[in-house]
Amino acid sequence: MSKYLDRIGEKKIKKLHQMAIELKTHHSEKKLKEVFEAYNDIELYDKVINPESLRAIHAILPLSFYKLYSYGVVLVLNDDPLHWFTLLKLEIELFGTTNINYLCKQIIQTDPHSVAGYLMQLQLPSGSTDLASDILYIQQIDHYIAHYYMAFAYEEMGSYANAIKSINLFYTELEKDVVGSNKYDFKEDWTICILRLYGSLFLTYLYGKEKEYKKAVSKFESMLDLYSLSDLFEIFGELDIETGRTHFDIHVVNYSIALDQLNKIEPALKIVDDALALVGHNKDLERRRRYLKKRLTKMEKKETPAPYLKTKRSFDIDTFRKTQILSREKILEDMIEEQIKYGYKVFGKDLEVYNSETLRGRQYIIKNQSGILDLLLIEKLTDTLYIVELKRNEAGAAVYNQVKRYIDGLSLEIDKKIKGIICLHKPNQKLTNLVKKDSDIELYTYHFDFKKLG
Repeated sequence: MSKYLDRIGEKKIKKLHQMAIELKTHHSEKKLKEVFEAYNDIELYDKVINPESLRAIHAILPLSFYKLYSYGVVLVLNDDPLHWFTLLKLEIELFGTTNINYLCKQIIQTDPHSVAGYLMQLQLPSGSTDLASDILYIQQIDHYIAHYYMAFAYEEMGSYANAIKSINLFYTELEKDVVGSNKYDFKEDWTICILRLYGSLFLTYLYGKEKEYKKAVSKFESMLDLYSLSDLFEIFGELDIETGRTHFDIHVVNYSIALDQLNKIEPALKIVDDALALVGHNKDLERRRRYLKKRLTKMEKKETPAPYLKTKRSFDIDTFRKTQILSREKILEDMIEEQIKYGYKVFGKDLEVYNSETLRGRQYIIKNQSGILDLLLIEKLTDTLYIVELKRNEAGAAVYNQVKRYIDGLSLEIDKKIKGIICLHKPNQKLTNLVKKDSDIELYTYHFDFKKLG
C-alpha cells in the first residue's frame, strides 16, 4: 500500500468519525444508512492499520448499526465461510466486547441453524458456552473451517496430536480452495498471509507441547524466512491489558523453549535478545533471558544438561491405597499407552494406539456423535478397532449405551470392524448383563493394591 492510499483511508476514517458523532447526537434512519455506507467504503486494510481510530468510532456507534451490519454477515458467511477469515474476523475484533456480543446474538437469532449462526456461537465471549457446546456447534459447520476450530477444541482438551492433525487438515484444504480456484493469491492477499501465519505459530506451540521440538523449530523458522522479527512484532505486538502480555512475546518464548530443548542455547538467547530490543521491558522475555544465560554458562563448562521435563504431581500413596480408584481417567490412559509403548499386551491383545492422517486415537472427537472417546486402539493382526471407554469408579448401563453410540458414529468415519472395551473400577449388575449378551463389547475391571511384605 502506498502512503497516498494510506492517507485516503485516514481521511475516510476521520470523516466517518464525525458522521458517527452526528448520528449519536441526532439519530435517524437516513443518517444510520449514510454512516453504514461510509463505513463499508473504507478498505479492510485501512481499518486494521488504524485500530485506535476504529475503536473510538465503534465506542459511539449505536446498536442499530450492528443490527444492520449483521444482515450482511449472514449473507457473506453463508455464501463462503472462508470470508470469516478473509473479510470479517479482523474487522469485527475492533468492535469491542459489548458490540461483538450484540452482533453475535443478533446473527444467532436471525439465522441460528446456518454456518453464520454456528460461527457466531463460537465467537461469544469466554464463559458464555462450554467446550462440549462449542464442539456441537463445530460439528454442524459443513465446511473445512470446522477443522480450524476443532483444532482449538482439541488443544483445550490437551489432545495436542489431534489438534495438529486438525489444523494441518484445515491448511491443506485451504490451499486447495484458495490456490486451486485462484480466489486469492497466497503471496499478495494479506488476510490469507496472516491466516497462514497464525497457523504456523499455533503449530509451533502444539509441536512443542507434543515434544516434537525439531518440528516446532522448523515451523517457526519457516515464518522467519518470509517475515522479519520486526514484522511479527508489528502484527502480534499489541498488549493484552488483562494479561500484560502480547502474542509476540508468547510466540518468541515458545520458540526459544523448543530451541532450548534441542540444546540450541545461543540461537534461543539471540531471538530473545532481538525480541527485547523491539519490545523493551517485558517480564516473560527477561525471565527467559536470565534462564538461557545460566544454561549457556553450563554449556560453556561442558556440562551438557538433559532436556528439561515437566514434573508431574506425586501420588498420595496412603489415599490411593485406601480408595484403589484412579483420580482421573487420564492417568489410566497414560498407563495403558505406556504398556503398549513397551510391548506389553493390554486387555489380552496386541494393540496399538490408532493413528492416521486425520486422527490420533486418544481424546478424539467423533464427528457424527456428541462424544469424545478416551482411547481408540487397533489390533493389527485382525485389523479391528477397539473403542476403549475408561471410568474411574462405578458405572452402569449408561456407559454401555455410550460405547454403542460411539461405535455407530465412528463406523461412519472409518471403514473397519469396530468393537468396544469398557474398563472401570466396578460395574453394576445391569452393565454386566448387557455386555454378556453383546459380542462386540468387552468388560474389564482394574485394581491396584499395595501389600506389605515385611
